[in-house]
Formats: sequence, structure tokens, C-alpha cells
Amino acid sequence: WGLKHVLLEMTGQSTSRDDVLGEFSDAAGYVLKRRIRNNPPNRRWQAGWLKRTETYRRPLL
Repeated sequence: WGLKHVLLEMTGQSTSRDDVLGEFSDAAGYVLKRRIRNNPPNRRWQAGWLKRTETYRRPLL
């Protein structure tokens, strides 16, 4: 998975920082779940990957 795939899943309609971060987090989770569907052995990493995508909701500063 990559940043390009995540950005392509985003609608671009969000305007507030928190909404954009939430949309990015949701898109990253969707892309990762699709990757796991396409390559089931990656399922062993799913919990950690999805936990990490939830951290994208929080601003860095």
C-alpha cells in the first residue's frame, strides 16, 4: 500500500484539519483492508496496521 492509493481513496471534500485527518485515516484503513483481501497472509499484520491508521486522526502538533 502506499500514500498514492490512500490519497486516491479520499474524496477531497473535507475542509477542517480534523475532518481531513479522519478521512485520511479512514482511507488508509480501507486500502490496508483491500491489501489484506488480496493477500490473505498479510492478515497477521492487520491489527497493528489498523491501530496505526487510527493514530493518523491526531494532529502532530
